[in-house]
Amino acid sequence: MSLTPSRRSADLERLRDEGYDVALVDGLLVVRGIPYVDGLRTVKYGTLSVRVLLAGDVTVAPHRHDVGWSGSPPCTASGEPLPGISTGHAKEFNGEVQRSLCQQPSGREFMDYHELVTAYVAALTGQAMLLDPRCTARPGGVMREHNVASPFHYVDTASSRAGTERLASRFHGQKLAIVGLGGTGSYVLDLVAKTPVASIHLFDDDTFDQHNAFRAPGAASLENLRLRRSKVDHWAAVYSQIHRGIVPHPERLQRGGLSVLDSMDFVFLCIDQIEPKQSICRRLDRAGVRFIDTGIGLEVTADGVFGLLRVTTSTDSTREAALATIPGGSGGHDDPYQSNVQVADLNALTASLAVLRWKRLCGFYRNGADEHVSVFDVESGLVHTASK
Repeated sequence: MSLTPSRRSADLERLRDEGYDVALVDGLLVVRGIPYVDGLRTVKYGTLSVRVLLAGDVTVAPHRHDVGWSGSPPCTASGEPLPGISTGHAKEFNGEVQRSLCQQPSGREFMDYHELVTAYVAALTGQAMLLDPRCTARPGGVMREHNVASPFHYVDTASSRAGTERLASRFHGQKLAIVGLGGTGSYVLDLVAKTPVASIHLFDDDTFDQHNAFRAPGAASLENLRLRRSKVDHWAAVYSQIHRGIVPHPERLQRGGLSVLDSMDFVFLCIDQIEPKQSICRRLDRAGVRFIDTGIGLEVTADGVFGLLRVTTSTDSTREAALATIPGGSGGHDDPYQSNVQVADLNALTASLAVLRWKRLCGFYRNGADEHVSVFDVESGLVHTASK
């Protein structure tokens, strides 16, 4: 495993060595205990939050000069607005009330995060020291790495840039399973591997062959195709480069071996075969495990490809209605468009619809409906949903 960013980056090391109370939290550099003066000329303590840009595990020069600030608007020792720093309105950010502060070196950006942090500290704490010479932003401490237990091999700076890291924490601890690593299942893996779930279990007994490469994420090399590894071993090798919790199971789930699914928090079913799907749906239903089943039914004609993409969600509140719509479920019939036609963009769209639905169930996206099935009509471009 590579070294943590604070050990590879001179600017973060320097902040730590100088005694600042600093921590890396999900792509944010957090500096606590910054003395400042509020509007009542009282010395208070606030927290700076700085989005960190990384190249792997090494910081690169900041592209922005604004920071998050947990504290009231900073003032001078006389209680006037602090010159040289603009203060934004307070709003909720990652579950706490913050405002933005903004200052910029003359005609340029900050060279590194040490310069950025110390510039803000000098402006804030300099005024506080006029009222209390004993206050300090450098109590002495160590760099706290909050990503040691992260499922990722490197820091998720995408969530910190978007301000969604607290929402992403709603995935923490989840055990997912993807049954079927063909076109749709491999795209599901591509999307969920970027979330901080604890583990992603992959089930498929087939090999990764040349036709798979043309309807799967990324680009497989000729050398990889020659290996003819199992699909789960191929995809585990790819996505274990970002996520620590990829667990391959090169086997077909059948009756007698379905108990492995009982411990899962969520299952994505991405298989076409009716018989194993019947057994799996019934097992998940009895075990009370939430799952999403995907289906693609396409026909090729002289006028072009047409058909339907289906995403069915089975939860405690939609269980009976959902199973009735799944081919191989409690009452579903075979898809009238069932065929072997698969197209990469439609596989990706089906996977995206499934993962979006899962994220809504987790509370990452607002969930305004409790639909049990969504169907996308390729020809019209319309999405039809049904709720129980």
